[in-house]
Amino acid sequence: MITQLKQRIENKVFGICAGGQSIEELETYLPRLDMCWGGLGGFDVVERGIFRPHGQRFNVVFDAASIPHARIPHYEGLVRIPRLEDYLSREDSIFITTGGLIRDSFKAMDRMDIVEKYKDKIIEVDKLFPSHNYMDVPNSLTLFTAALVAAGVRKIILFGCDGVKTGQADNLHTYYHAHEVSAERMSALGTFLDGGISRDKDNFETMFREKYDGFCKLFNHYPEVVNCSPITVYTNIRTINYEDLHKELQ
Repeated sequence: MITQLKQRIENKVFGICAGGQSIEELETYLPRLDMCWGGLGGFDVVERGIFRPHGQRFNVVFDAASIPHARIPHYEGLVRIPRLEDYLSREDSIFITTGGLIRDSFKAMDRMDIVEKYKDKIIEVDKLFPSHNYMDVPNSLTLFTAALVAAGVRKIILFGCDGVKTGQADNLHTYYHAHEVSAERMSALGTFLDGGISRDKDNFETMFREKYDGFCKLFNHYPEVVNCSPITVYTNIRTINYEDLHKELQ
């Protein structure tokens, strides 16, 4: 399956779309950008709001987020699995995930039929690594970059990778289309508060560079990562403004 991903993105610039508020500005620039695109987690919010109005969709989607065991029947059956099944039914879709998500979502809900049906479109990122040590990462975005490095991408540009302040559990206002993010959280967590986002922010700030450099060394490929999220709280990745995007595509 990594071969199919290589055919799609090798030597190309790839944009990962997170859900931070700053991604709203992308809609203005999208028609002028010749890139491959990927979404994270509740990717449909950004895809509907920014990409579909321009006749575009995500080329690749990554989702490996865990949820409390008690929320599995509701969230997986009513939200995540239907969203992913719809995405996988598209022509040329590629879904990157983990063995843990397949176990805790599709298998837990007795929907392995979907995994079997679309097995040629699903990459388990765990299987790209020689040991489980590479799975010790701060967030899903980090694992997404690993798969892209393995597939030979030329450059990775992050969008909507804004982050939140340390200790800020009430952080919905920092998201693009916050009302939709709130509904997603209520389904997945039973509350709109999520202190885990703040912890992920701190871990990403301290861990990402070392983990990413490790992926590059493992796959012997060293594409740069830049962050087109002008209001980001992160300092560990070179940050650019939307006006600078054309320079990054040269």
